[in-house]
Amino acid sequence: MTLATDLIAAFAATFRADAQDLLTTVKDLIRAVDAAPDDLPTQDAVDATLDLIKREAQERIDFGDEPDPMLRDVLACIGEFYN
Repeated sequence: MTLATDLIAAFAATFRADAQDLLTTVKDLIRAVDAAPDDLPTQDAVDATLDLIKREAQERIDFGDEPDPMLRDVLACIGEFYN
């Protein structure tokens, strides 16, 4: 699979994923980016995908009746990637 295919799959999976799936997707995406060359032409797509997952996790925390504590791990993992 190519990184672009992985990004599309991550985007689609976000809407039906549980917190563990979101965390796994973020970690897999970060690993793929770390393994890619520095001149990664899909950085905008990576940023958009991570932003989408971040917003989804935050909405579930803000509006969920009983949000999964793992959602905070999703946000922390994305935050570490950008620091």
